[in-house]
Amino acid sequence: MAYLKEITEYRAEIMKILCSDPKIVELLTDKKDRTIPNRKLMYTQIFPYAHTPETTQKATTYICFRLTVPRVDNKTYKNISITFYIFTHQSLIRTTDGLRFDLIGEAIDGLFNGKRGLGLGRVELNGMDDISPADKYHGISLEYVVSEYNRPTINGKGR
Repeated sequence: MAYLKEITEYRAEIMKILCSDPKIVELLTDKKDRTIPNRKLMYTQIFPYAHTPETTQKATTYICFRLTVPRVDNKTYKNISITFYIFTHQSLIRTTDGLRFDLIGEAIDGLFNGKRGLGLGRVELNGMDDISPADKYHGISLEYVVSEYNRPTINGKGR
C-alpha cells in the first residue's frame, strides 16, 4: 500500500477543478471561453508543480500548485499542504475588476477554502503571500492545509 497515493489523486482533482471553473478560465485566457472544462490550459498555463516561464515566452498568466507533507502527526494522520502560485506578466496585471492575480486567488479560495472533497474534513487556508517568480512576473501564493490518513491501521497495527 502506497502511503502517498493521494498526492497523485489530489493533483488530478485540483487540475480538474481549476480547468472547470469559468471565472478562472476567463481570467487565464483573457476572454470568455465557452469550452469548459478547458483542458488546453493543462501544462500550458496550469501546472501541478512549480513552473517558471521563460522570459522569451509571450506574456501570460499562470497557476501552479504543489503538494507537500509538512507535518506527520502520528501513524494515523498527516497534513498535506496545497500551495497555489498565481502570477501574471506585469502588462496583464490590471483588469477592469481589479488585479488579475487577486481575482484568480479569490476564485481559488471560493473553490477550496472550507470545502470538503480533499482529505478528511475541510480544506483550510493557512496563509497568503506576494511572489515574483520571474522577471516582470508578479502575483500571490495561497497555502491550504488538509488532514489525511497517514497509514491505515487496524487496532494500531499497519495493514
